[in-house]
Amino acid sequence: DLRSDLDSQGTAEVLRYRTDTTAPSPLRIVTVDAFDGDVWQPSEPQAGTSQPLDGALPSPPGLAEGTPYTDVQYDVTVEALRQRWLPTPYPATTVDVGGDWVVDTSTLNIQGQGRTSTVEGQDYRVVQRAVDPDPAALRDAPDAPADVQERYTQLPPDLPPELAEQAREVVGGETSKYLQAAALQEWFRSTGGFTYSLEAPEPRTANALADFLTDRTGYCVHYASAMAVMARTLGIPARVAVGFLPGSTLGDGSWQVTLQDAHAWPELYFEGAGWVRSVRLELAAGR
Repeated sequence: DLRSDLDSQGTAEVLRYRTDTTAPSPLRIVTVDAFDGDVWQPSEPQAGTSQPLDGALPSPPGLAEGTPYTDVQYDVTVEALRQRWLPTPYPATTVDVGGDWVVDTSTLNIQGQGRTSTVEGQDYRVVQRAVDPDPAALRDAPDAPADVQERYTQLPPDLPPELAEQAREVVGGETSKYLQAAALQEWFRSTGGFTYSLEAPEPRTANALADFLTDRTGYCVHYASAMAVMARTLGIPARVAVGFLPGSTLGDGSWQVTLQDAHAWPELYFEGAGWVRSVRLELAAGR
């Protein structure tokens, strides 16, 4: 539900990890791309896209050879987390974990099979390909493949028209998908007059996103959903990721993640770079 409060479950520690970077990525649990106007959920894996997790993951969708990246290692210990989706930074290239897990090659979502889930005291290791695409390459990225475009720009037929109208107003005459996305991000972050609050207003209409654009107050689910939907109205492939922020550093060099770090964020697709968190988009064409 778009109004589910990810921050209502207290301060229990869910994960602890060590990494060789000073700026860890969020730990993504799952991406959700099927939106019916009220609820986001994962699409059912397409035929032939699900395979056993045997250590090495398939290449990240859309990532071209030559795109700059750094390999980053995460050594994770599970605390109070019982989850059939394995939290990993995106995109992971190798995952060493016990149990029966499968990976969806189109999303890199990792799901436990049978009774497999995360359990307290479990250790696993992830190597992430931390991608750092050139802004010029994002700005000049070619159109997404037809299957990506079709799957990740779908919208419900009863979507309130004000979402598409607002998106067009925000981007103005800009035609670059990258700069359109950057304009949306800047609007949500600073120029749109939004206030981040866990006390979202009570529903006034049948559509939570329309209310959010009117009231200009909400929390991560509202922001992520609205940006993904508005990006889709512009023809930009988009989805929502759910997981945890990097957490807090501890004195022993490890990082602690609690339920208060639960988070949702949008991911947008650019050919050559693949799926990009909106917070990594540059705001100016020359940067």
